[in-house]
Formats: sequence, C-alpha cells, structure tokens
Amino acid sequence: MDTARFYFSFRSPYSWLAAERLAGIRAELELDISLIPARFSASRNFTDPVRNPRKFAYLLKDVARQCEAMGLEFSTPADIGSDFSRPSNAFLFAETRGRAWESLLATCRARWQRGADISDDAVLAEIAREIAIDPVDYLAAADDTAMSALRDERARHIDADGVFGVPFFVWRDEPFWGNDRLDWFLRAVRRSRAQAVPDLTADRFANPFR
Repeated sequence: MDTARFYFSFRSPYSWLAAERLAGIRAELELDISLIPARFSASRNFTDPVRNPRKFAYLLKDVARQCEAMGLEFSTPADIGSDFSRPSNAFLFAETRGRAWESLLATCRARWQRGADISDDAVLAEIAREIAIDPVDYLAAADDTAMSALRDERARHIDADGVFGVPFFVWRDEPFWGNDRLDWFLRAVRRSRAQAVPDLTADRFANPFR
C-alpha cells in the first residue's frame, strides 16, 4: 500500500472530525495512513483559539454545526487545557497493539462528545476498556518515557512536511491543512492513481473528491 501521513492533536476538534470522516473511507482507498500526534516546539508561534475569545466562540459553533450535519454528538470539554502528552503516549501504545484507529476515535469521542478530561486516569482506563486493552498497561504507557521518545520519533517529518497546524495531511510530499481540505487530499490520492475525479471547471461548487 501507499503511505500517507495524518498529523493530529487531541486538542483539536477538527482533527476529530477529520478522523471520523477518514475512518469511514480508508478501507475503500486501500491507503496506509501513518497517524502522527503532532508535537510542536515551544518556539513556534501559532494562533491559539483559546486565547482569542471571538475565534474560540466561532470554533465551537462551527464544530457544533458540522457535528449536527454528520449526526455526531458534541460537547465542549470541561478542561480545555488537558495534558495531551498522556493520551498521545497511550495512543502510541495502542498502535503497538494494532488498535491505533480505535484509540484515536475513542479518545477524541471521550473529549469532544462526552466533554471528558482525557488526561485523567479514570477516563484513560475507560478508553482502554472500550478498545479492549488492559487499562493497567494503557495507563502505564501514558507516562512511559519510551512512549514519549516514540512520539518524538513519529513526528520526525514535521519540519520537512511544513506542518504548522492540525489536522494536516501529506501525500507524496503534497501538504493539505484542515478538515476542510480532506476532500482535496483524497482527490490527490485518486489523481495519483489515474482515477476519475470531478471536473471543477464544469461545476466549481462540486465536491472535489466525488
């Protein structure tokens, strides 16, 4: 299979929405997708919607309407500033057990559908049981320095790929940023395989993917 890279963060509701959409179609694509918890250096200066009340209010409304359209429940997390290193480490452990997509979706849903603090032991243990992993092992992995090192290793392409936000997709060195660019990422995958894609010169409002 060809391999694409999907950078995500449990902090981002748009990462969750992209994961929900992509999970439903990845088998059809016959595409191997490397799931990478994004880890940016402290020196990066990215716009933080939490520090911009207007942007944060817009984000919540925007995600809510997308969830309504997709038939997904949505809740604002009680703890916006969770420790995302712990669920990211636990996710990487789940990946070693062949449960990467299950962990990604279960963790996102815990945060964005139930409003749970995904750095909390009880929440992580609940996620582990949901995806059929021993909670003791899952919690140990959350604080395992080896998992933190693995997280750094998995993110080794972040600079070369030009990642500056999430969700971020890379296909054959071509970058796509945002849940609203997922269709364009999928379009690029299809075009690279000489598969038909919509003619946007005929209909500029058509879905670019299908």
